[in-house]
Amino acid sequence: MQDLEKVLHCKRCDKRFRLDRLDDYVLLDVLGDGAFGIVYRAYDLHNRREVALKQLKEKAVPEHEFESWVKRAELEARALAKIDFHPNVLPLYTSGYVGRKFFMVTPVIRGRTLDAVIPKRGFPDPPRAVGLAITILRALHHIHGFKVYHRDVKPSNIMIDNNGNLYLVDFGLASCRQLGVAMHTEMGTMLGTPAYMPTEQARGEINRVGPWSDQYGAGAVLYRMLTGGVPYSGANVYAVVAQVGDYNTPPLPPRRFRPNLDAGLEELVLRSLRKFPGERFGSCAEFADALQAWVDRHMKRPSPSPAPLPPSPAGSPMPAQPVAPPTPEARAPARTRGRLWAALLIAAALLIAGGFLTWKWVASARQPAPPAFFFPKKSPSSP
Repeated sequence: MQDLEKVLHCKRCDKRFRLDRLDDYVLLDVLGDGAFGIVYRAYDLHNRREVALKQLKEKAVPEHEFESWVKRAELEARALAKIDFHPNVLPLYTSGYVGRKFFMVTPVIRGRTLDAVIPKRGFPDPPRAVGLAITILRALHHIHGFKVYHRDVKPSNIMIDNNGNLYLVDFGLASCRQLGVAMHTEMGTMLGTPAYMPTEQARGEINRVGPWSDQYGAGAVLYRMLTGGVPYSGANVYAVVAQVGDYNTPPLPPRRFRPNLDAGLEELVLRSLRKFPGERFGSCAEFADALQAWVDRHMKRPSPSPAPLPPSPAGSPMPAQPVAPPTPEARAPARTRGRLWAALLIAAALLIAGGFLTWKWVASARQPAPPAFFFPKKSPSSP
C-alpha cells in the first residue's frame, strides 16, 4: 500500500509523479473527461482488478447547484443498481463518497463510443445500422421493465468494445419513477443533447418523459447511423431546441441525405421521431420488432421459384411443358458434332470393306491347285 502512495520516478521521460488514490482505488489514467465528470481507469485494491471509476467534478457547477448534481449522480447509481444484468447494459459495481467526492465504479470497456465509429455519411450498409439499433432498443426495453428511463440516448453514450459488443452507458440523466427521485430542478429540465432529445423533454415537460422518450433517442441515433446527420440542425443549441420543441416543425427526411435509402426503412425512422409520444411505437421492443421485420423482408429474400403449371382438366393428361428451341449458338456446335460423327462412320465402313476384300484376296492366293487325275495305261494282258 505504501509503495502506491510514494512519488515515482520514470527513467524514460525523467518525470516524477504520484499515483492518486480514491478510497480503495488507485487512479491510473483518464479514460474520458466531460463537462461535469471524469472517468478514470483505476485499480481496485480490494478485488485486485481494473475498473472504470467515474467521479463528479466539484467545480463544474456553481456551489448552490452542487447538491443537485450530487443527487443526479446518486440517482444514476441507484438506477443502475436496480437493473438486473443485461449483456448490453453497463453494470454498476459500487458507488460511494470520499468527503464531498462522489464516485461510481463499473467495468472497464476497451473500445470506442458509437459516435467515433459512425462514418461521416453513415454506415454504407444499412443492415449494420439497423442491427445496432435493434440491440440498443432491446437494452432500453430491458431497463424500462424496471421503470428506469435513460433520457440521454445518443451515440456518445453507447460504447462498442474491441470485440464488437455494444453497451448502453452513462445513466446520469436517468429517472426512476418507482424510486420517485426524478430531477425537477430548473437545470434538470433542459439536461440532454438537443439533436437526440424528444419534444416533451425539449419543452421541459418532465412529467411526460417515459419509455417513448428513449425510443425517440434511439430513432435519432439510427437516423445518424443511416445518414451521418441528425433530424434537426441549427446555428446553435437554442435554434435546435426550438425546432425540436415546435410541434409544427417536422424532422428532415433521411432520404434528403441518402436518396437511395429504402422508403420503408425511412418510414420506420420517422415514426419513432413523431412529435407526439402517442404517435410513436408502443414500446422500444415494438420498434425493434418492426426493424427486424424490415431486415427479414428486404435483406433475406429467397430466390424466386418458377411459376407452377396450371392444373389440367379431369381425365386429361398433364401437357408437357414446352421446350424452347435452341439458339443459333447452341445449334452450331450440334451441327459440327453431327458432321464429325458421319465422317467417322464412313471411314469405319471403308476400313471394314477394305479389310474384307484384302482377306478374300489373300485366302484365294493361298488355296492349293486341284490334283491332276492319273489314268494308268492298260497292260496287254488286261482284258
